[in-house]
Amino acid sequence: MAPSAAIVAGMDCLTDDLISAANGGPPFTLPEPPPALYEAAAPPPPGAKGLYGGRMDNHVDSANFTVAWADGDATTSAADDASEALEAAWTALVEEQGWAPPVSSDDYFVWVILDPTLSGTGLTYELATDDYPDGYPVILLNPTYASNARFWKSLAAHELNHALQYARREYLTGREEPWYWEASAEWGAELALPDVDMYATSSVYYADATEARYSSMEGYHQYGMFPLNAFVEETMTGDGGMLAVWERSEALSGERWDAVLADALGVDALTLFAGFSGAYAAETLRESSKYERPAEIVAFDGAERMGQVNYLGSDVFVASRGMWVDLSEGDALLANADGVGARLWVDAGDHFTVTGAEDGAPYTLMEGEGDTGLVDEDDGGGGGGGKSGGGTCGLTRPSHGAGWLGLIGLLALGRRRRSPRGRLG
Repeated sequence: MAPSAAIVAGMDCLTDDLISAANGGPPFTLPEPPPALYEAAAPPPPGAKGLYGGRMDNHVDSANFTVAWADGDATTSAADDASEALEAAWTALVEEQGWAPPVSSDDYFVWVILDPTLSGTGLTYELATDDYPDGYPVILLNPTYASNARFWKSLAAHELNHALQYARREYLTGREEPWYWEASAEWGAELALPDVDMYATSSVYYADATEARYSSMEGYHQYGMFPLNAFVEETMTGDGGMLAVWERSEALSGERWDAVLADALGVDALTLFAGFSGAYAAETLRESSKYERPAEIVAFDGAERMGQVNYLGSDVFVASRGMWVDLSEGDALLANADGVGARLWVDAGDHFTVTGAEDGAPYTLMEGEGDTGLVDEDDGGGGGGGKSGGGTCGLTRPSHGAGWLGLIGLLALGRRRRSPRGRLG
């Protein structure tokens, strides 16, 4: 085969070079592919998958992958564990959940190379060849991390998710593209290997900077954004919501992810991200007990408070007593466990958020008076002085356990304990 000298875009886990490049720093340089990838590809054998390229010193083949490494770079045990995790993830994502398989994988094994020289934990990129001019995926895993069995499995699933993403969307350079690839690959690791739960430790990167712009690459924020997908699937769409977003992104190639998400889910981006932030802060997601609590939670006692927040980022507050909270000024939205809007009721101890519609969006919070005038499902439609949740978006208060469908109120499943801090990679 004849790989192009220009390697198609790479996707690296926790590699400082890629994060720097996404923020306008020096271009990210991918590692040189092993010589085996430059060898001619034999036709696949009848009824089985073949090897695209030549053999490395060592390899472990499975139904869909060849895990290979050079002498001294890894162990057969590490390769076996990676192979097992990759096949389990393939079964869940491709065979059961309906993700399109990676390019080339109908006829050939997906290449997985164990490379201890990686500056990060893993990398998935594409090589362009005469057979695959748009590129085919190659996964690199750093075997330095193989001794941590849960992390090693989750890393393998994370990188396979990137290979599946390439089948749907061309990776674009720039600040707005990488975050959702990583947020999806982290949630995809949970979809693939739900018993591993290593993905949850990445929540610390969102929790440490909830106020950051949604697409931020600072402090590994992009990995911590995976709960957005948890919110979508658990409270809006059911299973397959993230897949639907990626399928829609194929038709909206070149569009920013905030626009893709809004189009795919049928809800404006501000309402979507406000709902997500409110659910996260209120700990109503299915595995909130495993997620890190926001690092900064500001007490709100009803006194007027001014602030500012970045585009689709969120400040988090805790109410000192029961009250109406009004967003009296600012291009932003309030959210908590019961709704999204410019006015919300909060009980003592409730967490709620303010999400910005632009970078540096100013806002003013104050205690409100009276009722929203919205219908409360609990009062038979009288719209009296009882708790109503939805604010100005025309929402009604859902029964606890109801889905967050379209613009209906947020799921409320009760508070969970705080998880220990952790990080992926």
